[in-house]
Parts: sequence; C-alpha cells; structure tokens
Amino acid sequence: MPKDPKEAVKWYRKAADQGDSAAQCFLGAAYSTGEGLSPDAGEVVKWFRRSADQGYASGQYLLGLAYDCGNGVSEDSVEAAKWYRKAAGQGLAEAEGLLGYMYGVGEGIPKDSTEALKWYRKAADKGEAFSQMNLGVMYGKGQGVRKDVVEAYKWLNLAAAGGLAAATKMRDALEQKMTASQIERGQRLSGVFKANPSAVAP
Repeated sequence: MPKDPKEAVKWYRKAADQGDSAAQCFLGAAYSTGEGLSPDAGEVVKWFRRSADQGYASGQYLLGLAYDCGNGVSEDSVEAAKWYRKAAGQGLAEAEGLLGYMYGVGEGIPKDSTEALKWYRKAADKGEAFSQMNLGVMYGKGQGVRKDVVEAYKWLNLAAAGGLAAATKMRDALEQKMTASQIERGQRLSGVFKANPSAVAP
C-alpha cells in the first residue's frame, strides 16, 4: 500500500467502490481525520454505514460512535447503542466497553447494571483499560455484583497500568480503605492477569 496518504486513499477508494468493507471503513476514517483528502462528515457516515451494513465490526462501531457524538448525523443514543451492540456481538472490545457504559447509565437502552457488568468484563478481559476501570468501580460499589474490594483493586490497578490517571487516583483512594492483605491479593491478581485479545474483531 502506498505510504503517501493521497495515493493510499485512491487505492482504498477503488476497493471501497468494489464493496470491500474494510476499505469502506478506512475511507470513512480518512474523511474523518482529513488524511489524504478534505474532511467531510457526510462522507464519514456514508462510508461507515456501507461498511457496517456489510457486517464489518469496526464500521459498525464507528457508525455507532458517529451517532453517539452527532458527527455527520443527528445525535441518537438509540442508534448508537444498536450499532455498538452489533460490533460488540463480534467481540470488538471498544464496542463492548461502550455498550457496557450505555447500560450503566441507561443511555439509548434501559439501565441494567448486570448487563453493564457483563459487557465491561468482556472488554476488560481483552485489556481495554476504560472497561477495566469501570469494572473496578462496579466491584468497589457493589453495582450489579457483590461488593469486592480486592477485585475492584485488581481492575483499577490494571487500568492504571494501562495509563489511565483517573484509575490511578481511584486505586490509591481505595487502598486507604483496604488491609495490607487485601492490597497484596489485589496486586497478585492483577499481576497474573493475561489479556485475551483473540476475540477482537478487525
């Protein structure tokens, strides 16, 4: 593939016009960032939708994000949740995490802590840091699950290791309420954690 952005866009456009769902997704992203062509929110949505309609997980996720943020379409949390669910059903960690968030706050779908926990866990198990943080919060507060400060510490510690400053602050605050034994167990659990990204869709 050519390194020049404009040349790359030319080749991806050819593939997209022939119905290649991955190329359609790339072209939508290029219109979003303005890499190799002029930004165009309408074109962003057009190509993400074509990709999503063919079942391409990243296209579904990015179309959901467009509806979530009102980028090129009217903001619509119901549509956003619909597309996140399709991408999450294919194992895309980012979509699983956002679907968990929408269940957690009741945005676009009925609020359901059990469902939020389920989707956060799927994404967290793949190493998605924001979902690890949110899962830690749920364990810390006992939302949708029995309260467990050791599990909460484990997930917050993993999210902190993933670079989330907010998770670091929450983990450090939680430490003040834990015994030395609980902290040691939480550190051990996070230390042996192995992310399983195998189910992540393209």
